[in-house]
Amino acid sequence: MLRQQNKPDGKLFMTASSTGDHLICFQAILSQYMPNVHVRLPLEVFIGHAGDHDITSPIEAQLNDLHYKISRTVEQVTDIEREQALQRVMITIF
Repeated sequence: MLRQQNKPDGKLFMTASSTGDHLICFQAILSQYMPNVHVRLPLEVFIGHAGDHDITSPIEAQLNDLHYKISRTVEQVTDIEREQALQRVMITIF
């Protein structure tokens, strides 16, 4: 069991000693009763062996995929622009 208290914007890193299901509990500790306070808990899970440098998060994998798709779209638009310019030149020649 691990108990760790972090800053509100801190990060928590855990390494499991064995594979299998793990239970992770979070508790917000407020210094006073504040009924209008909302707790936001973004959670990103990395799976792999400790020390692996090629572990990518699901969010990073999605961003890499999105980057590839955007780059490919830009290439396609550039190809279309070249084709249109070529067609304009061919029309003015004939």
